[in-house]
Amino acid sequence: MLSWSVWNYRVLTILFSDENIEDKFSAIDKQFESFDFLTLQINGAHIDGFLIPALFALFYIYIYPVISEPVYKFSLEKRRKLREIKQASDDLRLLSVEDSRAIYKELALAKARHGEEVEKYNKQNSENQKSINELQTELDKIKDEQNKNSQGASESKPFDANEFSENVGFENALLESVNKISLIRYSKLKYPGRGISKGWQERFLKDVDKTNYKIIGDIDAAVNKAILAVETYRRDNPNTFNYGTDYISKSMGFVDPDFRAQHSWSSETQEAFKNYEHLVDRG
Repeated sequence: MLSWSVWNYRVLTILFSDENIEDKFSAIDKQFESFDFLTLQINGAHIDGFLIPALFALFYIYIYPVISEPVYKFSLEKRRKLREIKQASDDLRLLSVEDSRAIYKELALAKARHGEEVEKYNKQNSENQKSINELQTELDKIKDEQNKNSQGASESKPFDANEFSENVGFENALLESVNKISLIRYSKLKYPGRGISKGWQERFLKDVDKTNYKIIGDIDAAVNKAILAVETYRRDNPNTFNYGTDYISKSMGFVDPDFRAQHSWSSETQEAFKNYEHLVDRG
């Protein structure tokens, strides 16, 4: 349609002119008059109205792209080379004074931030080391108390499993089977002055697996493995350790997953198991 309109623009001009309708038809007929070519008479309407517009359309669709392709490629190649030249020129361009100052400023700020981070980490490391030293001191005190209890065992009288007394001696107490009296005796010997929680003592005896903890010595072994974890928890949350029973049950919770699952814990203690479990001696 576009090629027909371009080729027959005169017809469109006549059609939209101010002439009367008869003059318009006469002028249009004149545009499509037949003409002689050699010995043939050619119908102008066929040539101007169909053949030539169709040839223009076919040329634009099939031939023009073939002709324009190398020209388009040449243009793109020239643009690419111009971009490469411009890029090379930009790379060789010297930094301005303002750019240099901005870079130096950023570098100085980065160095300052790095120094602050190093100082922060050094301070944190010092605090951590201080905490470790404090915990180690407390651990040494606990071991000293245990050694004193062990030394006192040699001076105590032979133990009687039915006798409710701290004078049984720590080493002999470790040989007792796990029951209410032996657990109370162990708690008083292990944590003197801490007192006993009757309710939690009974709950402990109910939840502990006596096939794995046949004698008090088995419980004491678990308590010793959790000393550092329990002392760290106690230091951060002293209000949760009121009785010797608290030390024993929380130690078992750190060491024995089955006891932890069976026993009842506060949300604070459950969180402590996650935070301090890495301090448990798994050897």
